[in-house]
Amino acid sequence: MALLMVAAAYTRGVSENTGESLVKVVRAASYTADPVIEELMKLAPLLFMAWNVRIRRQWGVRLLVRCGLGLGQT
Repeated sequence: MALLMVAAAYTRGVSENTGESLVKVVRAASYTADPVIEELMKLAPLLFMAWNVRIRRQWGVRLLVRCGLGLGQT
């Protein structure tokens, strides 16, 4: 859900700032910006867990890697 909101905000913002039609911006973003946004949104929870000291102490590297692999499968 958050991915859709970020992608929609990006495409509408670009459309309004450049004057291009929303259809053209969505078509171009589908193979340029949207994959980058999707991967960053998948990576965000993993980065949060890695930077949170309390979680990192409890989990360890092996569980963080497993979580990353699970996020990559979605």
